[in-house]
Amino acid sequence: MQHQHTAANPWAAAADVREYLAQGGTLPAVHSPVPLDAGEHAVAVLNHHTGSAFHYERYLWAEVTVPAPGPTVIVGPPAFVAGAVAMSALRRARVQHQAQMAAAWQWRPSPVMGVTLTTKRLWVHPYGTERRHFTFDSVTGLWVHHNTMTLEFPQTAAMRLTGAAVPWLATVIEHYRRGAGFGPAHFGWSNAAAG
Repeated sequence: MQHQHTAANPWAAAADVREYLAQGGTLPAVHSPVPLDAGEHAVAVLNHHTGSAFHYERYLWAEVTVPAPGPTVIVGPPAFVAGAVAMSALRRARVQHQAQMAAAWQWRPSPVMGVTLTTKRLWVHPYGTERRHFTFDSVTGLWVHHNTMTLEFPQTAAMRLTGAAVPWLATVIEHYRRGAGFGPAHFGWSNAAAG
């Protein structure tokens, strides 16, 4: 039986693969574009070529540099000088506030080419940077809301992945992470179709 990771109803695909895996089925190995450990094999390589697009984010803070204002010379009547000084202070305060907001912890998107799912980890392939992998045994929390999956880890930033194949991916991840029988109905996933 072939298991599709994308379907007209992604939650139906997740329920199908959950049932298949719970009954002892195994996903066939596919060619892996990433290095694998002994005993590990790839079960899905998903990207826009395979009809799967993803949006990838990490929950991070950022270092922001605020340029120092150059020297300012104000010439004019006292009221004009006082007004110019006040406006300059307001501008500096606004720039400082914008910098603090930009540096704060938040979901930071990164364009992604695709993902590879193995029996031990999820690989994410961002554009222009090295591939990143998230091992299942390091996951401390997994949540799915509609077609968005959030993974939390004890010592690294949380990641979020959005795409039509996410319910299927999350079900397979939970199968390899926790064992057979886990799936949409067991995690408190936020989708009425999760049943």
